[in-house]
Amino acid sequence: MSLVDLWKSAPGNLQNKHVQQIISFAGAGRLLDASEASKEFRSFLSCIPSEPLQRYAKDCLGESFEDRGFALQDVVNEVGTRLGFVVTPGRYRGTSSEIGFDGLWLFPDKNRAVVVEVKTTDAYKIDLNVLADYRRRILIRKQFR
Repeated sequence: MSLVDLWKSAPGNLQNKHVQQIISFAGAGRLLDASEASKEFRSFLSCIPSEPLQRYAKDCLGESFEDRGFALQDVVNEVGTRLGFVVTPGRYRGTSSEIGFDGLWLFPDKNRAVVVEVKTTDAYKIDLNVLADYRRRILIRKQFR
C-alpha cells in the first residue's frame, strides 16, 4: 500500500511519525534519484496538510539521519508548489551529465524561474558561481520553458 493510500485510509497512523519513518515506508525506503521511494514520498507530501510538512522540515534541520538533505529538498520543493510555482524537482546527487540543482521553480507567468539549492546546515557555503553555471546550463537547454 502506498503512502498516499495509507494517509487517505488512516492518517492517524502516519500523523505523528518522524520524516525518516515516513521515508522508510516509501518504496524501498531510500530516497534515490528516479526511485519509487522518491516518487511515492513526493506524492505523499503533495497530499498532506501544512503542519506535518513544517514538522518534517524541522526534523531534517534539527536531527541527523541518512538522506535528511534529500528529504528537506523534497519538502522545500513542495512548499514551492504550494506557493504557486511550477516546480521541477532536481537530482539528489549530481552527475557530470546532469544539472545538479535541488529544484527549479517556474513563476506562474512562465517568464522567470528560480534555481533552488537546499542545505541542512550552514557549515557549507553555497558557491554562487555553481548556481550561475546551473542557470546558464538550464537556459541553454531551455529546461524551464
